[in-house]
Amino acid sequence: MRSFKLALVTVGAGLALGALVTACGSDETADGSGGSGGAGAAGSNSSSGPGPASASSTAASTGTTGGSGGGPVAEGVCGSELVYQSQVVNGCVTANCCTTFDPCVADADCSACLESQDPEADGCMENALFAAFDTCRDDSCPLTICGGELSNTNQDGDPLLNFHACLGAACCDTFTPCEADTECNACLIDPTLALCAENPLFTAFTTCRDASCPFDICESQIGFVTTYPDFEDAQDPNPALNKCLSDACCDEITACADPTGDGYVEMNDPEAAACLACLQEVASCAAPLKTTAQAFLDCVAAAPCD
Repeated sequence: MRSFKLALVTVGAGLALGALVTACGSDETADGSGGSGGAGAAGSNSSSGPGPASASSTAASTGTTGGSGGGPVAEGVCGSELVYQSQVVNGCVTANCCTTFDPCVADADCSACLESQDPEADGCMENALFAAFDTCRDDSCPLTICGGELSNTNQDGDPLLNFHACLGAACCDTFTPCEADTECNACLIDPTLALCAENPLFTAFTTCRDASCPFDICESQIGFVTTYPDFEDAQDPNPALNKCLSDACCDEITACADPTGDGYVEMNDPEAAACLACLQEVASCAAPLKTTAQAFLDCVAAAPCD
């Protein structure tokens, strides 16, 4: 089960990417220094799982804990005893891929592939049940961007699966050449490098990214996130929904989040925070903020967004 809710989103255009460590994974991460809200983290091969509860590798593991907060979960993926390192991945796979996960986990050979540290080397991609699950997981919950070796994570190390999916749908024609170029790849990992501002490949990618996959609605610091109630603290910014609402409701969110027209403070803008609080409980806030918040919510309800 998944749902959507509004949240302050402080990861923005400077978010850095992290490089894949190894196909088998390790405990190490490659941190990027750019961005206000997230550091790059070790990705996983796009044809395998995100990692066990105890290490950043390609397997699922048996256990009752997982995710960035380390808190207990009532069940594992699709009600099984298997969990991945990230609660976001647990939630995403459960929401999208139980029809292929359940037959796999019930089959001894396929279940072994789920727990394998290197499913490609172990021949698991030749297993029809595992290949069907892996295809669903890769389509619905992509661990890397455009099938490459880079991924985005939030502050807690959870992969931004919605962001990966959005970029995969909209920006592979600019991301893939950038990732393949040495200087542009360096900018993906650290956007603050001096060379990045004038690198045409990097500029082409960031232009596509910012236009197609925004983290917030009209740069308001307020955006929708996908939540997975069965997995504690599992939230994933939803750039596709934020893009749709940026097109449909920009005037309304701006009136709520920036009523004085003074722009936004980079982190936790007080006007944006007040707007979000009102949006979350309109009945308790006072005019004129109540009026602008309700106008935005009415726009959201009427907007042709999935």
